[in-house]
Amino acid sequence: MLFRSPLAHLLGHRPHAHPLPPTLLTTLLALLGTFTGLALTTLLFHLLPSLSATTDTNPLIIASLGATAILLYSTPASPLAQPRPLLLGQGISATVGILIALAFRSLGPEEFQRLRWLAGALAVAISAAVMNITKTVHPPAGATALLAVTSDEIMELGWGLLALVEVGCLAMFVVALVWGNAHLGRRFPVFWWTEMELKGKEEVVGVGLEMEEEGRGERVIVLPRGFVLSEGEREVVERIAERVVADGKKGVLGVKVP
Repeated sequence: MLFRSPLAHLLGHRPHAHPLPPTLLTTLLALLGTFTGLALTTLLFHLLPSLSATTDTNPLIIASLGATAILLYSTPASPLAQPRPLLLGQGISATVGILIALAFRSLGPEEFQRLRWLAGALAVAISAAVMNITKTVHPPAGATALLAVTSDEIMELGWGLLALVEVGCLAMFVVALVWGNAHLGRRFPVFWWTEMELKGKEEVVGVGLEMEEEGRGERVIVLPRGFVLSEGEREVVERIAERVVADGKKGVLGVKVP
């Protein structure tokens, strides 16, 4: 472990598995995270010098960041919400959208307006392809690429869009570190750069269960390295583990990442 608690905890490290928080608490954490994340981003947009070519103020918010907030704070364990797809996926899509907008605008105002529908579809399609190739798929980023072509307010930002999107993503990421780790049963991020568990080689899913070495009769679910369980999947495995213990079966049920 590179960092001592509580910093390690805040960065998503868990030496042991913990039960998931109740649904009501999960909902409350998502509500608080979404509110504080978007509020901070909106405040930063207001405080930053104007990046717009036509007005003296930045947009109130970039709409695609609203979808990012839902993903970050409601599903913090989702592979699509982790730092790599969050920051790179949004950055790639903003870049592609800006380039497509510049290319089509070079055809002239009338031709651009006539082909704007095509430019929007092309921006999203190319963004999706690049995100798939680079393994940085972040669904809300598709809206960023679309806005870069179809929204006059966003289009006038030019390369300022890339700066604002990344500032917003970083702000919401910092907030996600707080609310995504406010309960022991929640952790964010699950991985930083690739789909690799932060907590080491092994994790046991279930309350009070201990992982022993293989070959001693325990029941073990072996997952490939880099396989990430969603909160829902983890909850299912925990319930199965509890039933095994309750029925007095020999051994334990766990999850081992080889």
